[in-house]
Parts: sequence; structure tokens; C-alpha cells
Amino acid sequence: MLATLDVRQQQAQAEQWSYAEFLARLGEDELARRTDQALTRRLAAARLPHITPLATFDFHYNPKIPARQIRELAACQWIRQHHSVCFTGPVGVGKSHLLQALGYAACQQEFQVAYRKASQLFQDLAGGHADGTFERRLRGYLTVDLLIVDDFGLRELSAPVAEDFFELVCQREQQGSWLLASNREPADWYGLFPNP
Repeated sequence: MLATLDVRQQQAQAEQWSYAEFLARLGEDELARRTDQALTRRLAAARLPHITPLATFDFHYNPKIPARQIRELAACQWIRQHHSVCFTGPVGVGKSHLLQALGYAACQQEFQVAYRKASQLFQDLAGGHADGTFERRLRGYLTVDLLIVDDFGLRELSAPVAEDFFELVCQREQQGSWLLASNREPADWYGLFPNP
């Protein structure tokens, strides 16, 4: 409360606040500070490449994007229900921007989020096999409310990577939500796996 004490004391004297009102304002300031710090921590943990509020997305750029549905997704009810969302489409239509905007909205609503490019996710899990930390790394992806995977399906998966991904998918089922973006339609994903 020390950060705003002097300013609030001057306001209280100038506007003749009651003691209760003065104390309430100090409490509100502290609550706002803690809320901001918590959001900052959640955003840092999410590792979003860019902090992009949904308001910065230009829906006129691509009128095929269902703006109303995207805005509904930003309310994050689907995360509360442990549903998942997949964006597919060609390069340059705004999938990554939307992923980051929805990740930011989820952080604002106090959800724990992790954002990874598919290649980063796969490298991280593979590194866990190399140094004996696979279970710990896997658990890190299981404990977040929303796991965002960008650029899924750019290349075929090796057998160990496919097994790691399958393990992650199986363990996250009914536990948390996914937000996934791919340049390929889901029907084309079978060919990415050594065992479709």
C-alpha cells in the first residue's frame, strides 16, 4: 500500500474522504496491484511471443474468419468446459495472432496457459528423454488449463515424437483444453504419423 499511500492521502485530504473510504481506496489499490502482478506472472509463464489483445485483430482483413465466434471464444467458457479448438487454414490468415490473442484473454481470466510452436513442444519432450526429465516436462504441459500449439503438422513426426505427442494427448484428455493451429486440415494429419 506504500506505493499509493501519499497520493491517496493527498486525495483524501482534498476531497475530505472518511477514514473508511481512505482505507477502502488503499485496499483497492493493493488488490489492483496484486491482480496486475498475477497477470504478469501468468503471461510470463505462458511464453506468448506477443501480447496481442483480440481488439488488435483486423477481422476486415479476412472476412471469412467468424468474428463473432472468435469473440465468444475470448470469453473462455470452452476452457472451463475442457473443450478444445483447432484453427486450420493457409499461411497468412491470422491463425497465430488469434492463438496469442485467445491465450492473452485466458491469462486475463486467470487460466494457466502454455504456448509452444509444435517444433518447440516436440524438442522439449525429446530433451526430457535425453536428460531424464521427461515426466517432469510432460507434467508441466498437463497442469496448465490451456495448451496452445502453433504450426502443428508442418512436417512428418518421427516414431518417438509421435509417441510423446500421443502420450500428451491421452493424458490431457478431460483435464485441460487445447488450442491448436495447423496449415493442414485434420484429415491430412494421418499421414504425419508413422502409425496413422
